Amino acid sequence: MLQNKMHQKELMEKLKDEVQADAYFYEVIEACKKLDNQPAQEQMIVVLKNIAQAQGGLVDGLSYVLPDSGAQSLYKILSSVILRFVR
Repeated sequence: MLQNKMHQKELMEKLKDEVQADAYFYEVIEACKKLDNQPAQEQMIVVLKNIAQAQGGLVDGLSYVLPDSGAQSLYKILSSVILRFVR
């Protein structure tokens, strides 16, 4: 558990850099092309959350406007749209 928290913290630091975030995003998109829809969408949701959280954008802003379920729905919609474009 501690190692997972350390890895997440390192990932968040890495994703603060836009170039690193882009590379992470495209790497996961390529991996998702090989997955079925459900696992691919779950991966994309995690990626979108990680990048948004690391860059202090969508996650922080949405917490004021949407309940957690609303933010989760938005991530699900975004991930679905992205996957349609890349397949």
